[in-house]
Amino acid sequence: YRLNTIKIYISPLRNRPEDIPLLIDYFIEKYSSQFDKNRIPKPDPDDMEKLMTYSWPGNVRELQNVLKTSMVIGDWEEIIHDLSLKNQSATPRRTEELALKGASIVDVLLDFKVTKKATDRIEKEVISFVLDKTGWNRTKASKILKISYKTLLYKISGLDIKSQHKL
Repeated sequence: YRLNTIKIYISPLRNRPEDIPLLIDYFIEKYSSQFDKNRIPKPDPDDMEKLMTYSWPGNVRELQNVLKTSMVIGDWEEIIHDLSLKNQSATPRRTEELALKGASIVDVLLDFKVTKKATDRIEKEVISFVLDKTGWNRTKASKILKISYKTLLYKISGLDIKSQHKL
């Protein structure tokens, strides 16, 4: 049974940009141990300013995913560039929003295709990185990625991930 006795309201991250540097420090520390101490430097002041002005529609989870991606890619410049494009883009990411704006089905499908392609690329990079770090130990990799072993096998096949080492 669940009891709904206490409700805690926390405003969205876009309304509290002063939390962003603290969260970035926390997530860098947290994920550096998970990714074999593959530590990235903190963003420089210009990049931090860009991160603080981004609207963060995905809230703290989006920031968390951005930090994970930056740990794999190891470069703030590309991350900031992608966020800047998202921030400047007036193209909504949800099908309902596109439909409300009078977009055609072609617009909706193109938006989905671009989003899917970007997601697949990031997923492939993250899974490849973890597999390489674990010596292609798929059981260990699935635990690190927090996905089932079967899902990992499906992703390896579907994203055409190949080992860089000779097995």
